[in-house]
Amino acid sequence: MERSTRFLYWLVLAVALVGTYCFLGTVWWPLYFEALQLHLVLGAVLYVVLLPISAWHVRKTGTSVLRALVLPAGVMAAFFFLIPGRPEFPALGPIAWASGITSVQLLLTAAIASRFSSPHST
Repeated sequence: MERSTRFLYWLVLAVALVGTYCFLGTVWWPLYFEALQLHLVLGAVLYVVLLPISAWHVRKTGTSVLRALVLPAGVMAAFFFLIPGRPEFPALGPIAWASGITSVQLLLTAAIASRFSSPHST
């Protein structure tokens, strides 16, 4: 599973870097739309692989599900409501929506991890 964890770190970094380029950039930047498409594809892959790897990590290490997954989910949910949008997204911007999706993903992972973890890791 260490190989999967390394893959996950590189995937998170790639999603963050490409997403930062898209967030800071405008439609007139070179390869903006290609970067946006790459960011969406990498992000979707990240959400798919993050769930089992995170659940495995919490189960294997005995980490507290509350501390490792539920509290960050709460923070990400708060970001959903607090992060302002850009001028083209005045209400909830793309980072706010990503925060909301991440919150749901973390709670789903917490549910799966707590289902298969030992009693002392809740």
